[in-house]
Amino acid sequence: MKESDRTAFIFLPGGLGTMDELFEILTLVQLKKLGSKFPVPVILVDYDGFYASLMQFLKACDENGTVGAPELQDLIVARDNAGVLDVLRQYYFGEAPLSPNKTYRASTYLADGEAAAVAAKKL
Repeated sequence: MKESDRTAFIFLPGGLGTMDELFEILTLVQLKKLGSKFPVPVILVDYDGFYASLMQFLKACDENGTVGAPELQDLIVARDNAGVLDVLRQYYFGEAPLSPNKTYRASTYLADGEAAAVAAKKL
């Protein structure tokens, strides 16, 4: 992978425009129409639990069969800036194992809940 191929989508807490962009990116990932031949991390920065309700919504969607955990495998939740840097280092350089108290995969959260996602230690 060339340096120019390294892309990430990082979502800070925001409003309707942020949600619009997030779901647009997730839809493009789901349809495999993102325009990158490499996997691209989609990172939610969950300052003070801002995205907790969104994760509960996505879990409800999974339980109702409208969104599945595999569709969200590249959606990663980071609790702070250090978690975002850990994700990027791990994703692109294979460095520094991710700290389980800073990040978790949304797909693990949907399958097993937040406690299990945090305990999983793997992205």
